[in-house]
Amino acid sequence: PLRPGTDVALFHGLLAWLDAEGIADRGWVDAHTQGVEEALAVAHAGGGVGEVAKTCGLDAADLEAFFRLWAGTPKVVTAYSQ
Repeated sequence: PLRPGTDVALFHGLLAWLDAEGIADRGWVDAHTQGVEEALAVAHAGGGVGEVAKTCGLDAADLEAFFRLWAGTPKVVTAYSQ
């Protein structure tokens, strides 16, 4: 499980990883969203997989495997609730 309170860091890490790996469809994102550069700046400021894993209390290899699984799944839904 994630360290409590680190779900935002997890998804910032995912966003930064998707960007760094060139997986995100930037044409679609740019056409349908606003503020992507600002969001990416915040996401990349959280560090790479190792730093995000440390923040979240996860193993870095497991976290990267999750990111790869997420990116390789054609239809994925994430939910965030407080």
